[in-house]
Amino acid sequence: MNLRTVQDWAVRWAAMRGQVAMITQLLEDPGVNPCARNNAAVWWAAHNGHGPVVALLLADCRVQQGLATMSAVAQPSSQPAWVHLQVAIADARRWRRRRALVLVREQRRAARDHWKRR
Repeated sequence: MNLRTVQDWAVRWAAMRGQVAMITQLLEDPGVNPCARNNAAVWWAAHNGHGPVVALLLADCRVQQGLATMSAVAQPSSQPAWVHLQVAIADARRWRRRRALVLVREQRRAARDHWKRR
């Protein structure tokens, strides 16, 4: 495993966990690729609801270029690059809502079963 792979993984890890200070420090290094693996860092930050991290990543010109490339490949010049990010954020929000509903149902079921046993 080379250093670049480790750095790219570190950006994704920090984005997943909302580590603003770490993202800031990593983005200062020109060797780090914040848009590695199809902008996974941006997706994970949005998915986990880390708005400041998403803003930091989107402010980086390398991420903007990656989004533009992704947009050009997916839909040739029909929509701006940020539309894909909005779709990723909407998917993440839907997933989080579904997961929250499942957790609430499980808690209600557990409470109901607890009271039935008494």
